[in-house]
Amino acid sequence: MMNTMRLLGLATLASILTLVACSRDGSPETTSPVERPSATPVTSARSDPAGDAVMKDGTAAPGYLDVLRAEISRLSDGTFTFTATLAEPVPAEPPVPKGYVAIGWSFCIDTDRAIWAKGFPFTHSSPMPCELIMHTRWDGSKLSGLLIDRRPLQDGGKALQIPLEPVVQGSSLELSATASQLGDPPRFRWATYAEELGEYGTDTEYGVDAVPHGGIFSHPATWPSSGITLAP
Repeated sequence: MMNTMRLLGLATLASILTLVACSRDGSPETTSPVERPSATPVTSARSDPAGDAVMKDGTAAPGYLDVLRAEISRLSDGTFTFTATLAEPVPAEPPVPKGYVAIGWSFCIDTDRAIWAKGFPFTHSSPMPCELIMHTRWDGSKLSGLLIDRRPLQDGGKALQIPLEPVVQGSSLELSATASQLGDPPRFRWATYAEELGEYGTDTEYGVDAVPHGGIFSHPATWPSSGITLAP
């Protein structure tokens, strides 16, 4: 008798569990894991050897103009971060090279290979494949950041200039922008430069170092780091 009652109890329990596991329409209900935004950033990074940066006058560049690593990451909240790691920290007041008005560090972003816009921050006679430029600049008195959106130049408009605040941590410089500020590009080519610079709107500039070597013209990096397809 006891064994019979135990079997009946187990059968009843199994029936209850089956009812609980079914949806209202009678079909079995499956449990799916809760989808959460990934906390892992989508990153593209390139490294560069130390000691390869050279000034326009042929002398070895100081460590703060020698880029060892350049990295672009898109965080889970949509923020893009642009980080240049240098061979040594930027001094509080680095000297500006003779013949120039500033030094800088720039990320050139090429979202469409068919666009070579002319104009700011260069002259109108100098087309460049950088639709967007994330630019950090030391002009002898202050360190500033700027997002230069050159896409309006393609239709005869003016480049947009969005002030940004550089973040300096040891030997790294970082600028951040929202995906919407960049036009939310799904993919792009990029390169990073350390530069000797003239005034905005001129062609007075010299690339002290480029990561990847060869820059945007011959050996650009890609974000994401694989599977990139751009307009021809």
